[in-house]
Amino acid sequence: MSENTSSEEYLKKKLHEETVKQAEQGAVPASTVIQMLFYTFLMVTGPISSYYIAKNLVFEGFFKLTEDASIVPSALTSIVVVHVVLGLFIYAAYTEKVVEKKKTD
Repeated sequence: MSENTSSEEYLKKKLHEETVKQAEQGAVPASTVIQMLFYTFLMVTGPISSYYIAKNLVFEGFFKLTEDASIVPSALTSIVVVHVVLGLFIYAAYTEKVVEKKKTD
């Protein structure tokens, strides 16, 4: 167990050193790019899929609304999804650890 802990600490130290090195060079960390792509994917697919799922399955299928009557509640559903994804992105960005560049004189 001690060997596992020391190897984890070593990997964390190396990752931190690499992140600091990238920050000093002005590079964007790969985790930030992956996170941005993930939230971009959610922002594109979430509202569109929630609109059609809510319209066809929930409002027209379950509640038996007409096609015209189901448009507004489905649009409101997609608006809620947009706000949830945006809130999750802001929370993730706010809680992300920031590596500051060291100033050299």
